[in-house]
Amino acid sequence: MLRREVKWGIRDPDDLRREDTVFTVAEWMDVWLEGKRDLRDSTRQQYARLIRLHINEAFGTTALRMLTSDTVRKFIDVTMPNKINPKTGRPLREGSTPRAVYWVLNDAFEEARVRQHIFQNPLEGIDAPKKQGIDKTERDAVKRLYPWVGKHLLGKIERTLMRRDGRWRSTGCVNPALPSSGGGERRAGGGVMSG
Repeated sequence: MLRREVKWGIRDPDDLRREDTVFTVAEWMDVWLEGKRDLRDSTRQQYARLIRLHINEAFGTTALRMLTSDTVRKFIDVTMPNKINPKTGRPLREGSTPRAVYWVLNDAFEEARVRQHIFQNPLEGIDAPKKQGIDKTERDAVKRLYPWVGKHLLGKIERTLMRRDGRWRSTGCVNPALPSSGGGERRAGGGVMSG
């Protein structure tokens, strides 16, 4: 039907080329990655690994046009967070992999949409996975430790600097890094004149 419409001048010949080029997700990811000329080698290798281990494993054989938002949402929200990292044995949700996979997919799908291989980016309306940070309880515990750690570390640093203070005194300056050095005029070299 499309060929007849192109022949009769109803449709643009570009529509025929687009229709003839039906990619699977795996094929499109290869085309997309090859087209990314501005990537460093390390980034290209990372993208290729994410595509091979996660994206192609999930829906590499699916026709790009048949991929739905629901399928991608399930992959991003359910499948990715429950995958186990073989190196650490921990769920992937504890790392940055789900976010990286999301952004690779989003970029590839957006390029496919621009080139009119798909009509809509399946990730449209799907939020990127959140960064995993420490929870409120852990953050509060760390905040309670700040004064104690700071005081003890400063004491240790001060003792270390006191041992080195002899070198400063021989120049006629007081060590500016020591909290007990007091005020004084600043010298051009950054030291404080004693006196």
